[in-house]
Amino acid sequence: MIVRHGKRLFKRPCRHCGSDFQPTWSGSRYCGTRCQIMSRVSVSASGCFEWTGSILPVGGYGCVRINGRTCRAHIVSWEIHNNTKVPAGLFVLHECDNPKCVNPKHLRVGTAKQNMEDASKRGRLPRGEKSVRAKLTERNVIEIRKRLASGEIRRTIAADFGVGIGAIDEIAWGNNWAWLK
Repeated sequence: MIVRHGKRLFKRPCRHCGSDFQPTWSGSRYCGTRCQIMSRVSVSASGCFEWTGSILPVGGYGCVRINGRTCRAHIVSWEIHNNTKVPAGLFVLHECDNPKCVNPKHLRVGTAKQNMEDASKRGRLPRGEKSVRAKLTERNVIEIRKRLASGEIRRTIAADFGVGIGAIDEIAWGNNWAWLK
């Protein structure tokens, strides 16, 4: 027990590393944020530090409360291990494509464009009729291609499917639905 300014101050061991620390409030269990993060991690065979704490329902990212705020665990892990905040306008990206991973060796900082390119390469973006903006189905696109090949007028095809001529042009030129054979 330590006495400072007439008040009794108690030290307690950190639940993760075991070192004695002075709790900032009565419920403190860890000596710092690093121990708080690392106490909720299990190492997978791929080397990922998989988050075992709370998981966000959207995206499957780990979340942790830091100073009363809910934060994404991989962002907190990156900031702790790099001793800096994520620069404004940038994101923490996963090299391993595992949203639960908080291994700082698997995390890097990148732009929104890089994040979307990574997601696209890994097949994580909805495309075709899985997109919320889709007006056509795969069957519709196959039918449109057949009708275009037979020489039918684009305006007629567009009217039949309830889309603009531009949408038919993009399909004809291979800019949209190019992955569908």
